[in-house]
Amino acid sequence: MLKSIINQSVLKIFNYFLSILILSIISKNFGIEVLSEYFICLHFLLALSGVCIFGFSLTSQIHIPKSNKYEYYNFIENSFYLLVSLCFIVVAVLMLIFFFKNNLFFIFNNLNNFQYLILSIPLYAILYFFIEILRGRGQLIISQTIILIMYPIIFLLILGYIVYEESVIDISYFYLIFFLTNLFLSSLLIIDFLLNKRIVLQNRINFRKIFYLFKNQFLFFINSHLVLMSIYMYTFIFKFHDYIQEISYFNISIMIASLVGLPLIFLNNKYTRVFSINMDLKTNNLNIILFKNISKISFIFGILISFLLIVFLFFFSNKLFNINLDIIYFALIIIMISFCINNYFGPNQIFLSINNKLKVISLAILFSLSISFLFGIFFIKFYGIIGAAIAFLLYQLIINIILSIYIYKNFYFNPFLLWSLK
Repeated sequence: MLKSIINQSVLKIFNYFLSILILSIISKNFGIEVLSEYFICLHFLLALSGVCIFGFSLTSQIHIPKSNKYEYYNFIENSFYLLVSLCFIVVAVLMLIFFFKNNLFFIFNNLNNFQYLILSIPLYAILYFFIEILRGRGQLIISQTIILIMYPIIFLLILGYIVYEESVIDISYFYLIFFLTNLFLSSLLIIDFLLNKRIVLQNRINFRKIFYLFKNQFLFFINSHLVLMSIYMYTFIFKFHDYIQEISYFNISIMIASLVGLPLIFLNNKYTRVFSINMDLKTNNLNIILFKNISKISFIFGILISFLLIVFLFFFSNKLFNINLDIIYFALIIIMISFCINNYFGPNQIFLSINNKLKVISLAILFSLSISFLFGIFFIKFYGIIGAAIAFLLYQLIINIILSIYIYKNFYFNPFLLWSLK
């Protein structure tokens, strides 16, 4: 397992440092408030694009014989039509709200911002669609390189040009940068797919199949989107309370602390298929051992990474982000503890997904997110970023306890005492 962590970590860690570099450039050159505007733009774009990114996991995991090209291309084609339909609905709803209200969630200060956003949403969704097709064909390294390496590098190049040319920037520049980055990469992939005939659209629309895709992937989509919102929602709560600088402080803390959770992510990605094979072979005892080992290694690595990050930030936080570590110290510690808790309980969501318990996961996430949101509104108003960190900790505790209790009652092993199993 140690080898699998090292093998999978290269691209993700490179992406991590590129993301840190983007935050550092913005905060050092334009200040914390402009960095907050970047987070608002990013989270709003991802939250809305996520509504359109529907059925991609199914596209990447489908097992259709390569010889049956008609079925394969028909499946991909109907997935694409589903994506286009959802993009159209999302953009149409946004346009109606914006033009009738003349404002949308306090995000847009001019029409150009709105135009760049509604153009970026379908481009970002299409970009992910083609990346998932590559992933589904076993070209994992290529797909990850595009989204984890090329995307932030292009963003950095455009940002660097703007930094060179402009002494002052605002949120409108970020909408423009995201639009140009999405346009360049999506156009590049579309041209590549057309030239190499990786996908052929022949207008074979099958509404029954589109409905099947929607129905079959609904719970998976809800789960994925709610997990993202468990982090993004704090940005909008801060914005609602007009705590602008706190948006940057909290999201920097999340970005830094997320490194603690990477071991679990790597191992989940590596061994999801192994869980599935063991279940098919009815060797549940092997899944319990695998569950235990993933939890143990993720937790140990998480603790180690937490200490290294604290030492690193003690010396470099001011140089990287132009902020004093004292401002984010306690919030950062709480968020690191949250990720360590998640590591301790291990791959419970993957385990339940493999056992076709997506509905249980959905209800657990929704309940935990609702409690965290309600407490977050209150805590953030009175305690700022520490309040947001407490709400995030509460979310991790509640969801992991609920899922672990369900596993204990239905799968005959105790995730709370997993390390004591032999």
